[in-house]
Parts: sequence; structure tokens; C-alpha cells
Amino acid sequence: MAKGIYVGIGGAARKVKKIYVGINGVARKVKKVYVGVGGVPRLAWNDSVPAGEVIFTSSQVWTVPEGVEIVQVFLVGGGGRASSSGGGSGYTATYTVTVNPGANISVVIGAGGYAPGSSHAYGGASSFSSISVSGNYSAQGGSGGGDGVGSAEKTYAYAGAGGSDGGNGGRRKSESGKEYTVSGGIGQGTTTRAFGESTGTLYAGGGGGAGNTGNSFTGGSGLGGSGGGGRGALHYMPDGTWWLPGPGTPNTGGGAGGIQTSAAAYIEPGGSGIVIVRWAAQ
Repeated sequence: MAKGIYVGIGGAARKVKKIYVGINGVARKVKKVYVGVGGVPRLAWNDSVPAGEVIFTSSQVWTVPEGVEIVQVFLVGGGGRASSSGGGSGYTATYTVTVNPGANISVVIGAGGYAPGSSHAYGGASSFSSISVSGNYSAQGGSGGGDGVGSAEKTYAYAGAGGSDGGNGGRRKSESGKEYTVSGGIGQGTTTRAFGESTGTLYAGGGGGAGNTGNSFTGGSGLGGSGGGGRGALHYMPDGTWWLPGPGTPNTGGGAGGIQTSAAAYIEPGGSGIVIVRWAAQ
């Protein structure tokens, strides 16, 4: 285990945090110091920091660990609430950020859009210090995963599926299988997997749209893998009951599933966002 090196300053012992040596006129940071004990080199001081990761599911202030100077930040904004169309998912983005060890950084998690009124249809932005990524709106495109588009009109029996992994939402179809030209929401066009990596967890699935008949339930499914999206919802015609929509999955930025009614009691919220911070050994 690494030991500490101390120096006396003003009569008090202060722990040494960094050591530099000059090599060809350039200051180079010393990572480790060894001493000989019984002819065997023993580690006396270690300035290297092991790799780490922190996942934020709620807003808070984060203190940068000692020795950490560069981090990668993955952000997902809040998903939108739905109407007959599925809610758009939050945008995603990855940044490399220089930080100061010991600094206090504000981390904000975007809330999912939740109220029927237009002022609360948007998902909130997620941020890390001064960088941020937007949430998304109900029933519009431009989302991370894209949103599905359904309709309250009887001619559109099959709802559009929610977009996944940055793709567009599906188009709605008639009972005969005809695909209408009305497109689903427009996705961001880049992967919504964590840190943009092919093996990363999938976030920001768009909400599925609402159809008209019991046959269209699967057509309204929100896609988004483990990130999750809202489920589509529909009006079951024979007895007039409503199939309830699914909300966006919390901390995924997923959009809520659509339903064919504007009644507030049936409208589900979008999923809240998430922020993930990681750093390599340094």
C-alpha cells in the first residue's frame, strides 16, 4: 500500500500531493517514489489515481476526488410527456472535461415532462457544471430516440413505434397495413448508448404512439432496449375501455407512451434523465 510523504510548513506536517522533476528543461510529474529497504525496493509514495465512475440519478453537488483532473461525462435529458403521439426522448451527449481536484460541481438531472399543459410537456435539461443536454417535447421529433406517432383518427389504426438508439419514430399504418406518409419523430441521428460506445447501455427510447383498435397495441410499443421508452396505448373499441399508456422509464430519458385522450388522468410523464461521470487511471 502506498505511504505518504510529508513536509513541515509553519511547524505543521503537510502531505505532499505532487512532485515534479526537470527533464531537459521540462517539468515532468513524478507518479511513484520507491526507497530501498533491506535491498528490496518498497513503494513509499503513489500519486496515481485508479479509474472510477459515478452515476447520478438525482441532482446534487459532486466533489471531484483528489488527483482526478480529466473526466468523461455522459448526459441524458428528460423525456417528454405524451398525447396521442408518443413523447420524444431526451437528447444524449458525451463530453471530455478538465476538472480541478476538490472542486464542487453542480450536477442537475432533467425531470421528465409531466403535466398536460404545454409549459410542462418538455423534459428538463441535464447538466454537469456548465455543459448540458436538452430534454424533449411531447408529440414532437428531434429526440434522442425519436418518438412514435399515432393518431386519434380512426383511419390510423396502427400506432407508430418509438424510435431507438437515435433513430426516427415509426410511421402510423391503417388496418390494411398501408403506411402513411406522416413520419414519426426525428431522432438525433447518433447513437444514444452510454459514452457513444457500442457496448454502452442504451438510453433515450422514444414513446410509442396511440392507435385505435386492440390490434394496434404492439404497434405502439416504445423501443429503446435497456434504456426503455414509453409504451403505446390505444382505445379498445368493443367495450370503450382505455388501455393505459406507459410512462418513460425513470433515469433513461425515455418518452412516455401515447393515448387517445387529452384527459389529464391518462397522461403519463416522460422519464427523467441521468448523468454518468467516469475517469481513467491518472
